[in-house]
Amino acid sequence: MTRSIGVILRRHAKFFLLMLLVAIIFPGISAAQMFSYGGTERRSVQSLSFLTYFIDFEYNGSGDPNSRLDFSEPAYGVTYNRPGFSAAVVWGSSEREPGTAAGNLNIVDASVTFWGNIIRSRSGSEMQFGVPIVIYSGYRSVDPSLSASPNDAFSYSVLGIGTGATFSTQIGSKLWIDLRAWPVIAMSFRSFQGFSGSSWLVDSDAQINIVDFLGTFGLNFGYGYQWQVWNNDESNLVTGPIGREQFDYKSGQHMLRVGINW
Repeated sequence: MTRSIGVILRRHAKFFLLMLLVAIIFPGISAAQMFSYGGTERRSVQSLSFLTYFIDFEYNGSGDPNSRLDFSEPAYGVTYNRPGFSAAVVWGSSEREPGTAAGNLNIVDASVTFWGNIIRSRSGSEMQFGVPIVIYSGYRSVDPSLSASPNDAFSYSVLGIGTGATFSTQIGSKLWIDLRAWPVIAMSFRSFQGFSGSSWLVDSDAQINIVDFLGTFGLNFGYGYQWQVWNNDESNLVTGPIGREQFDYKSGQHMLRVGINW
């Protein structure tokens, strides 16, 4: 597993550097807004959490590939959140039946999301509703552990834009609840090296913050659900009647997290 993650990081260094660059250059996107009505701003809270992904990743093409990369095991990782920004990375492995030529599957999933409300209404600091612009960048690798060829792995980055809704409310002085949901339409890239196809996803999230629970620090609990589809044209990599749909996949995933805020 460690060797697999090291190979992935070397292959896709450009993608991770791009995500880091976006995070550095555009830290203020969450403050962007065109219209704002009433009320006062609630102070910002950021959080660091451990998370568990329950992933159902499966082939979505019309063919019958010789080596399917279906993955249906939990994955584990960390996530950082602050208003208008979320970043997460998870990893896991799935044992396949003995004798499978390609061996077990290893998964790495990373994402960075920015959003800024272009319309926002507030009722004091207790309740806020917004309509955001969303920029989403994600990467997923599902890699057979015994495969020597990178063309045997699902390894795609996506970059997309969307809009939806955000809602937050404050109950008392210490309990804050944040909700958000949006669809995203994205371009798909093979290892972020060239355009390969398209992807779309629906992302939703709910977070409860108990602020100032231990002095400066508090607790947070979250649940998220994401549905994503990849439509990738791989006719240049794979020959045969199913070449164009070799890496067409879909994924539904539930995410649970717990951590601290400050």
